Amino acid sequence: MKPLTLRVQRRYEIVSATAFALSLLLSTVIVHAQGDVMICPKRVVFDGAKRTQDLGLANTGADTATYQVSFVQIRMKEDGSFENIEQPDSGQCFASNNLRIFPRTVSIAPKESQAVKLQVVNTGSLPPGEYRSHVYFRAVPRPLPAGETPLLRPKDTSSLEVKLVPVFGVTVPVIIRVGADSTAVAISEMGVDFNNPQQPQVCFH
Repeated sequence: MKPLTLRVQRRYEIVSATAFALSLLLSTVIVHAQGDVMICPKRVVFDGAKRTQDLGLANTGADTATYQVSFVQIRMKEDGSFENIEQPDSGQCFASNNLRIFPRTVSIAPKESQAVKLQVVNTGSLPPGEYRSHVYFRAVPRPLPAGETPLLRPKDTSSLEVKLVPVFGVTVPVIIRVGADSTAVAISEMGVDFNNPQQPQVCFH
């Protein structure tokens, strides 16, 4: 087996690869979204007898925010980016068919918070394995106040005008684990290669 190599910048402290991997797997810090909303936790895992869990949303903006809640399916590509999919890949299982979420629409006043509840259903007949989907919080554009009309500009028939309205959203992974977890991670023969002093490399199997 060829050793794996990671390039690191000079003068950077080399952190234990094991600790780094664990931090990625176990971290539960708050998720920050662009649309003035914070969501906690950043992922939800059902792997025991617990059948319901809450996602907390907090509106940090100055206006009331409304979000539509749904499920989406996402996979990671080889370059590390993500894409939405409709059909599972080989060995991939979706969790959305065994999840309920309510409410499906939430409106949160400024500096207020609200909980969205997730419930696992009909898992008794599922084969052992890991099932994964994402909860998608999609911001609903704020409507104009009653009596207010949009600013109209004189029409210029010689040009085309396009108005872009950004719509923010954030996803949170939800995982259902059925049966015993047999996942194992091992790192061996870890070291640092200084053959190129400008680009030292961390090597391990």
